[in-house]
Amino acid sequence: MVGTQTIETNHEDMIHDAQLDYYGTTLATASSDESIKIFDVRNKKQVLVAHLREHQGPVWGLSWSHPMYGSLLASCGYDRKVIIWQEQNGRWGKIHEYTEHASSVNCVSWAPHPYGLMLACASSDGTISILTSDGSNNWHAVRIPNAHSIGVNSVSWAPAINADFMLNPSSINSVNPLIKRFVSAGSDSLIKIWRLVTLSALTERLWKGICFMFQNTLKNNQWTAIKQELFTKAQPNLIQVLTRTTFGNLFCTVPVRLAMPFPIESVVKP
Repeated sequence: MVGTQTIETNHEDMIHDAQLDYYGTTLATASSDESIKIFDVRNKKQVLVAHLREHQGPVWGLSWSHPMYGSLLASCGYDRKVIIWQEQNGRWGKIHEYTEHASSVNCVSWAPHPYGLMLACASSDGTISILTSDGSNNWHAVRIPNAHSIGVNSVSWAPAINADFMLNPSSINSVNPLIKRFVSAGSDSLIKIWRLVTLSALTERLWKGICFMFQNTLKNNQWTAIKQELFTKAQPNLIQVLTRTTFGNLFCTVPVRLAMPFPIESVVKP
């Protein structure tokens, strides 16, 4: 039997996102009250350890980095900001702020840890930004302009696998380079899958995408790690499952439509 735990956050407005860290011991929540709260939730208890107030508007999304890079939390909001927070000696503080988007930033997603510190950011201005760092708090931003014509709602990275594994899953230990891929969903009723096509320095021209058309605005998507399946929310009560097939080492689809009797707000990785 699966147990449940109720947490009283005492946010003053709607909660838009709640994310557990890698170990499942720390919970971060994002709210329209312009704040982020961080709780220690070990041993079925809840202890507020930080209340972060650097956003000037609703905070839409959160993403935890892999612990090999320390306790890093990324947040995004209506104020067009992406903020990266770090915990040091029990205290949380802002270590980087990205403000180059022209409209609301709706989603942030850390890449798999073998890629290094790499964060994808989705904005209503139609662009996607990829922030990277060498670990010394020097951040470099690459923008994918016109990723979605009327706004990007969600981004999610594919698991870290190499080129051989794409065609032959038994070759998981191949020494060939990793394929960096992520998926985006937009208000233009498209999902697009992006791949880094060279291992040289990142520029806009190096990200290539393929896209798939849907009938409705796409709000959320998640890539699974086990069967290379992509889950996307296509309608208020419909989930579509896209399954990998061979297509030029990229990601093709066999759509499966899952109709639900109730509205779906988001989809998450199993």
